[in-house]
Amino acid sequence: MCGIDPTPLDGHMGDPMYAGFDPVFCHVNVDRVYSLWKSIHPEAQVQPQQSKEDVIMYKMGKIQDQKTPLYPFRHEDGTYFTSPDVDSWNGTAKFGYRYPEQPATYFENNDAEGLKKFVCGRVIDLLGPRTHALPYPPVPKAAVEKVSKMCEIASRAKEGTNYMEGDFQIVAGSYPEFDLNAIHRREWLANLRIENFAVDGSFSVHFFLGEFSQDPANWTQDGNLIGTHSVFSVAIGKTGCQKCIQDKEADTVVSGGVSLANALLERGLNDLEPETVVPYLKEHLEWRVQNSSGKHIKSEDISSLWVAVAVTIVESPNEPGELPKWGVPEIFKEITEDKAGGFDGSCAL
Repeated sequence: MCGIDPTPLDGHMGDPMYAGFDPVFCHVNVDRVYSLWKSIHPEAQVQPQQSKEDVIMYKMGKIQDQKTPLYPFRHEDGTYFTSPDVDSWNGTAKFGYRYPEQPATYFENNDAEGLKKFVCGRVIDLLGPRTHALPYPPVPKAAVEKVSKMCEIASRAKEGTNYMEGDFQIVAGSYPEFDLNAIHRREWLANLRIENFAVDGSFSVHFFLGEFSQDPANWTQDGNLIGTHSVFSVAIGKTGCQKCIQDKEADTVVSGGVSLANALLERGLNDLEPETVVPYLKEHLEWRVQNSSGKHIKSEDISSLWVAVAVTIVESPNEPGELPKWGVPEIFKEITEDKAGGFDGSCAL
């Protein structure tokens, strides 16, 4: 989101105590990603919630909603901006700019629905299966029927539900109805969770598939590096940020992950079925934690680190402008449970 470079450079942009003073930090990608999300979800609005802490303008517990003034920003008439003034499908256009994924014609014609479909297509182009990757193998119909049933169970679950149904993680929410005759693929993901302040400052978790250099200086350029998840954090002993200190005391957790499917196909696997992928990942998947100065931090020294591999069946869109449908994830703890920092089923993901 913030454009953190995975290269381990101990510079100002890697330290929240300094990065916020650079105007590039505040706008480059965070604003773009949110603007694209808003184009796809024009109906989403700010929801009322209580302020979780005392700040300059509000006391803890005060309800903040769409009418809450956005201090200190004012209109020309002196009134304060509120969320509806800026948080809309054409919010960027109101301020005289847009992003390459948002053609001007949709703003000029006040066409929110057209922009939504166009941006959906561009997001799929940018983040979906790479066009130069090998074709995804088909998914057996029985597997689609099984995950479809799990989606029904999760959709009926009570709010706050989080449990395992066999290898499937059932989390209450809204899940899609699968079309058994549509095109489906398997997406394998290496997911991680770790405390935000597990390392003294910002850090990265690198994922490798196959042999890789034992020299941390070479990790970001290694041929078998398949993805990196970076955590933007502060050195607690060097900050006066009370929110950061509170989050540290509360053991605040962050999560993320990397896609494995393309890397698996590029390594010659004939299919993406569990009986093929699980033994391969158990043997070849590795991860390493690296701090902002390039030092390797051993996974066994980070008690909050959990890495779990999951597979999800994804249904391809039927029409241009639609997004893929993601099913309930199936977790294979046997891939990671014997490795330092690997998920062994003893905690909730």
